[in-house]
Amino acid sequence: MLGDPIGAARLARQAEAAATTWPSARGRNLAIATAQWLHGEAAFRTNDVPTAQLLIVKALSIVEQIAPASKLHADLLLSRARIAVEQGRPQVGLRDIQQAYGLFTKLGDVRSEEKALLSIGSIYQDAQDFDRVLYYYNLARETVPNDATLALSASNNMANAYAQLGRLAAAEEEYKHALSIARQLASPLLTARIIANIGDLRIDRRDFATARADINEGLALTSKSKAAAERPLLLSTLARLELAEGHLGAAVRAVEAAFAGGDDVTTDPSFRPVQFTAFRAYKLSGDYRRALEHLEAFQALDEAGRTLATSTSSALMGARFDFANQNTRIARLKTAQLQADVALARLEARQRALLLAGLLVLIAAATLFLIVYLRSLRRSRNEIIAANLRLAQTNTELAEALLVKSQFLATTSHEIRTPLNGILGMTQVMLADRTVTGELRDRIGLVHSAGQSMRTLVDDILDFAKMDSGALAIETAPVDIAAMLPDLVALWRVEATSKGIALDLEIDDALQPMLSDIVRVRQIVFNLLSNAVKFTSSGAVRVGAARVTTDGAEQLVITFRDTGVGIPATAFETIFEPFRQLDTSTTRQFGGTGLGLAISRHLARALGGEITVASELGAGSTFALRLPYVGVKATAAPVEDIDVGRQDGLRPRLLIVGANPIARSMLRTRLDPHFDRCTACDGDEAIARTKSDRPDVVMIDAEGFDDDRLDKLIAQLGRQRGIAVAVFGATPIAVRNDDWRAGGVAAVITKPISVEALAEALKHLPSAEVALVAG
Repeated sequence: MLGDPIGAARLARQAEAAATTWPSARGRNLAIATAQWLHGEAAFRTNDVPTAQLLIVKALSIVEQIAPASKLHADLLLSRARIAVEQGRPQVGLRDIQQAYGLFTKLGDVRSEEKALLSIGSIYQDAQDFDRVLYYYNLARETVPNDATLALSASNNMANAYAQLGRLAAAEEEYKHALSIARQLASPLLTARIIANIGDLRIDRRDFATARADINEGLALTSKSKAAAERPLLLSTLARLELAEGHLGAAVRAVEAAFAGGDDVTTDPSFRPVQFTAFRAYKLSGDYRRALEHLEAFQALDEAGRTLATSTSSALMGARFDFANQNTRIARLKTAQLQADVALARLEARQRALLLAGLLVLIAAATLFLIVYLRSLRRSRNEIIAANLRLAQTNTELAEALLVKSQFLATTSHEIRTPLNGILGMTQVMLADRTVTGELRDRIGLVHSAGQSMRTLVDDILDFAKMDSGALAIETAPVDIAAMLPDLVALWRVEATSKGIALDLEIDDALQPMLSDIVRVRQIVFNLLSNAVKFTSSGAVRVGAARVTTDGAEQLVITFRDTGVGIPATAFETIFEPFRQLDTSTTRQFGGTGLGLAISRHLARALGGEITVASELGAGSTFALRLPYVGVKATAAPVEDIDVGRQDGLRPRLLIVGANPIARSMLRTRLDPHFDRCTACDGDEAIARTKSDRPDVVMIDAEGFDDDRLDKLIAQLGRQRGIAVAVFGATPIAVRNDDWRAGGVAAVITKPISVEALAEALKHLPSAEVALVAG
């Protein structure tokens, strides 16, 4: 695999073909997954990252079902982590490495633990944190000191880190150690690569004669096909040497040979020093056109390297993987135990030798042995106990920090959303005023549009914080999908019409109400429908809902088909990751935080279902929401609406009771045109205001009241004769509908809801839950 990855890929394909003939299903699947893993590793080492990712994901899907927590499972996680780091997702890679390390530890696979430590070191190398690179690579080398392959990787990367820190003498010693191992392994490719590194180092130290001998040796090795990939780097090192010695013509010839048969402005990151050397050679020779080409290529690669280092450092700040100190302590304890065992063996040998000297010498030796052994055992036990206590304390502190973070996000987002709702409400009121025109109306429209975008962002962050802390609540109640979908589709029909695309809805006639969480189902459908309209510029968006039977289980399936930009197959999982979109142009063109699909999938799984995707790039996408179908049995006939109209023919009077003054003011302003008189107050004034204002309807805004205060307020107002009481809330308050009705509540109205629909609901209060969607 190290010396000839192309040959390794060929053998892996042959192994996979042979595995398909195995008679045992489990053995066959394990063999296929193993061959796919080896093929993916080989593809990764030849820089074919898309192929490597596809193979590793396929193998993981097999192993997670038939052999979870196995060594192959851990190896696949480690491979997926390397791919994630290569794709610029170090935080995802670090999480996979952590899981793989834990599995290796449980399995007692020390060598694989070292591989995980080397992978952590490579992430810090991308972040250019060379002190940590040296720490992790040295720790890995000490873990399994006699493993030649891993020792070679550790020494070579430590040498690179020393060189970056300017410690050239230390770098040369590590390179020499790595070179000796590469020669023992008889790998021309690795030997040539390390010789190129040593040549560059000796040029920096101005040891030109030794550098030339090293380069000639490396060029001789690259004449073999297995090491040909290293020839451009060696020729670049030769060009540096010629420039350092003043041989300009020879330097230009070496550069031309390095790029012979290839693209002079390749974007391969390993060509960064080659591009800079080419720039210097052509500049000094007077060929400024070619010098400029290579300078631009070098600057592009250098900028990419700095970007990678910056993003990796930022990711590491949010997800520090620092269990190495604990492993070091445990390793020291194991060493102490090993030393005790050695001492025991020596004492036993001495005891056998002293048998001839007499019984007294035997007793003395046995006594000494027992004293040493018991002290060593007691010391080791105390150290293990102390290490376990420190480990438990660290885990507790980490859990507390994560909880504080999630609570901070949830609290902050909630506190921002409350005044933001007031701002949006007042801007809607001003926009509804036809006397507001011209430039002032445009400015208010901009404020309202920006506020809606901010509210969407705050809602996403709040939901994500709840999911992250495990505080997301699921409430089960009857959900009428056939009634809910038309309202949601109507929300986006204006947007679709403005873009010139069709928006169609097809609902199976056999679809009946089911038990689920209406708020969460609506949220998922809203997100998926939003994406379908947002990413479709021409054609149509078609929404369908049907009740199907799969493997004997009934499911509700809601599909969203569009003719938009489409999604490549390799990105089907990426789009469901938090804060991830296909590329930065998506964010610039369409906006968004990248949280919508991640939240939707989490909610679907919390409801016992799943979201699947099928797509072709440029041909559109199909997202399917699948939820378990549990029918609702009818328990009672509906009660007729309550007419709250007045006998004098005037519209009813409304009193709004709420804890938040901004929300009260906004609701009063927007509902006032629909009632004869609309007033508002807080909970403490509610009873007195019902007597002074004499309202026909009292609407309690549940937001801001705790459960006890809300129950007491409902009980007090429900006893007032001649007044219809409604409860208005954003949470799944409908589950308490029966309890509140017993206390005198006429209806429970859940958000979101348009102003017109809210006004109509208050004028004609039904006896069951009103759940209308905002317009």
